[in-house]
Amino acid sequence: MLDRLNPPKLQRARGRAEVGFVQKSGKSKLQHLHQAGCLKAILPNTHEKEPEVVFVNTAGGIAGDDQLNIDVSLTQRTSATFTTQTAERVYRSNGGAGRIDVKLQVGIGASLCWLPQETIIFDGAHLKRKLDVELSTNSEILLLESFMLGRKAMGEQVTTGAVNDRWNIRRDGKLVFAEALRIDDVSSLLGPAALQENLAFATMVFASPDAHLHLERLRAILQTCNARCAASAWDGVLIARFVAADAYVLRKALIPTIENFRHAAMPRVWQL
Repeated sequence: MLDRLNPPKLQRARGRAEVGFVQKSGKSKLQHLHQAGCLKAILPNTHEKEPEVVFVNTAGGIAGDDQLNIDVSLTQRTSATFTTQTAERVYRSNGGAGRIDVKLQVGIGASLCWLPQETIIFDGAHLKRKLDVELSTNSEILLLESFMLGRKAMGEQVTTGAVNDRWNIRRDGKLVFAEALRIDDVSSLLGPAALQENLAFATMVFASPDAHLHLERLRAILQTCNARCAASAWDGVLIARFVAADAYVLRKALIPTIENFRHAAMPRVWQL
């Protein structure tokens, strides 16, 4: 009886990672690294021209009232790729929302690739995520975010849950792209105008002064894609959307698409 009146305060995960790069001798070099709590940033040795950062959530996933914060900054003429060690799992919530706040600052002439692996939404999960991007003159960014509603191979079904995902991209303080994804009723995704029987979906955004000029090239790449997909563009922004039966099919579509588009291999943690 007393436990019901005064429920115990559950331990919650807190994590923060800050990573900054600066140009030295014509190469992008680590300038700042801070990590706290359950969130770690690892810089593996690679054979790529630009550095790669892999974020690791040692909590093993996100539950209600967990909080992760990521801050990334690239100074002028630097470049780097950021990803995650594995898929991020969002578990059933007891009431509160798990939160992820990401801030990406891209200096003049810099190039950033944000390529985290998919986010798996479990039944009853509640996620609030915010992605804020600040671009400078002539800088560019490639963003990818993908979702998976349960794991098909495990026979999991997602019937309840909530997702609130907001993106804002600004260039020199001016808003150039904004998107808000809100899912309050998972069953509403089963309609013909939504996912139908599919469980996985993704959005890719490329923001660059000449991004709209790459539309036809991207559409040509998408013609060989094994998932439902489409692309559109306007001044300085290129966007592609993907829908697939499950995470494996989605990955088989995303990996060659992004590799062909950016003329570079995906991070090794993305291997099928």
